[in-house]
Amino acid sequence: MSSSAEAQGSITLDLGRSCTNACLFCAQAGITTSPRPMQEQLEAITSDVRQGCFVGGEPTLAPELESWVRAAREAGLTRVGVQTNGAHLDAERARGLRDAGLTEVELTLHAPRADAHDFLTATPGSFERAQRALDAARDAGLGVRIASGLWRSNFRLAPALTAWLAARDVDSQAYFVARSAGRLRGSVARLMPALGMALPHALRAASEGRRAGLLVLIAGAPVCMLGPHQDLALPSPSRQYASTCMECPRRNSCPGVDGDYLERFGELEFSAARAPAAGEPPTQDWRRAFAGIGSLMR
Repeated sequence: MSSSAEAQGSITLDLGRSCTNACLFCAQAGITTSPRPMQEQLEAITSDVRQGCFVGGEPTLAPELESWVRAAREAGLTRVGVQTNGAHLDAERARGLRDAGLTEVELTLHAPRADAHDFLTATPGSFERAQRALDAARDAGLGVRIASGLWRSNFRLAPALTAWLAARDVDSQAYFVARSAGRLRGSVARLMPALGMALPHALRAASEGRRAGLLVLIAGAPVCMLGPHQDLALPSPSRQYASTCMECPRRNSCPGVDGDYLERFGELEFSAARAPAAGEPPTQDWRRAFAGIGSLMR
């Protein structure tokens, strides 16, 4: 994801790679380049950009975050979010960021219980801190969206996680099919599930979330594997395509899959016949807001 303004009128503001978690799948592991100074990034906000999200690493590690949020609002943004693992977002910090102009929080959460979440973050206590951050953000009146990865160790927990979030009145959730990058590249066999096994659980979670009033979206999934639920797809960067994808009428709007995935699982899951041509999905208010889990900044 770029830190430059995008066509949808949104911008990501990159604070660098410093983080409090040690996620097994971190896409940014090994990146040595630094983002542009924040003042330069803020100056890139043009008149057609109305929403932005501070990303990292872990943005709440920056003591200047409140002043940068305030500067982003003064530059014309009407919606300002922060992508966080929750480690430094307690009640006092949430209120301070709200008062500075923050409107929403994108919290990374992978499971409704500590053992499953903390295994993936490789950081004991990270679930408790994320839960505290969720409560703090809601109590401060901030919008809350949740980014969740689909992994071998947690995909069966997706319906339970979505139910847990719906009970806590979050605004939206997205399940992400991860890109093979950074630390994940050496752990595909250990962490990455077959999509034919994982996506049905995410789709069930989305259906149950919808009935509970929670918008649940899916990012990075081939459209042929979403079946009648293609309206749940978040726009995602293109990856690679199986040979069966060449004649698919939805290829131009499909993210495909990683080459590492094809090497491990093959092409039998994919079928152009299961991806009928369709119009663009309706724009959701929260659809454009997700910065994404483990985004590989470019």
